Amino acid sequence: MFVWAVIVPIGVITPGLADPGHAAQGPGARDAGETARPRSVAYPARPVRVIVPQTPGSSADFFARVVSERLNEKWDVPVVVDNRPGAGGAISLELLKQATPDGHTLTLTTEGALAIIPHLYRNPRYNTLKDFAPVTRVASAPYVLIVNPSLPAKSVKDLIALAKLKPGNINFASGGNGTGTHLSGELFKSMAGINIVHVPYKGASLGMTDVMSGHVQMMFTGVPTALTQVRAGRLRALAVTTTRRVQVLPDVPTVSEGGLAGYEVAPWWGVLAPAETPRIVIRKLHADIVDVLQQSALTKQFSAQGAEPIGDTPAQFAAKLKAEYEKWGKVVKDAGVRIQ
Repeated sequence: MFVWAVIVPIGVITPGLADPGHAAQGPGARDAGETARPRSVAYPARPVRVIVPQTPGSSADFFARVVSERLNEKWDVPVVVDNRPGAGGAISLELLKQATPDGHTLTLTTEGALAIIPHLYRNPRYNTLKDFAPVTRVASAPYVLIVNPSLPAKSVKDLIALAKLKPGNINFASGGNGTGTHLSGELFKSMAGINIVHVPYKGASLGMTDVMSGHVQMMFTGVPTALTQVRAGRLRALAVTTTRRVQVLPDVPTVSEGGLAGYEVAPWWGVLAPAETPRIVIRKLHADIVDVLQQSALTKQFSAQGAEPIGDTPAQFAAKLKAEYEKWGKVVKDAGVRIQ
């Protein structure tokens, strides 16, 4: 159990909407017209629960635990990191939706759980744009395309050629149906014109374990999830999914460089509370988390995993979330992906 604590002054934010595709310029960047007035609130009044939609060792779990360690220096009550994997993050967000909106139940969740999963169900159990109060995006990091080292493919170009030679014989793991790791594979499949078979798991780390064992040949997953195993030689990294290489894997090309021009996926992770959580609590959470994200020690920890801190405002996060929700809705529809 991690202990987080709190009673600190915050700035009152009068947010303005940011360009949906434009992140804040560094942690804590303000919207135009924001003002800061000292104010404090006695929060939290009891232990805080942070629901994580992935298994221990996953990217979301990594970010939750790193941030919690820094917040421990600020706060004074227990905060429990509660791993609730399954259904691509839907289980965790249903729990958040049902929670009392007082800031004592939060989530640090994935872009996929918020912007992809709801489009997969005929009757989703939560409304991403109405049931939650965005606090801030914590980090962005690329996915990395990993394969079992025994696979005779040392580049994206090799992998595509192999898949075309043996259609339907290569499987790709994901952290669950409709997750970002799943749709990254579907996008790769579509753009490359290949037939590879999706194998969903209850969490990215479980899928990665089967890639290492050779039961599944490939996977897109977060850099923090795979980095240790890549460095140990138990996995081979073929490419990262962003438009530029990452510092922690400098010799690993982008997917575009590797042979599939135009491919790009840039996932992020964010903190949200239930809808109707008091704005003063949201502001306090935002201020404290941004303060943590600005600490050089945390930045180094994130950088070591190929991640960058964000720290955008609640309004910027809300605008970004709306844009991503609409974008991925179209991808899901075009791919014909559906969960009954």
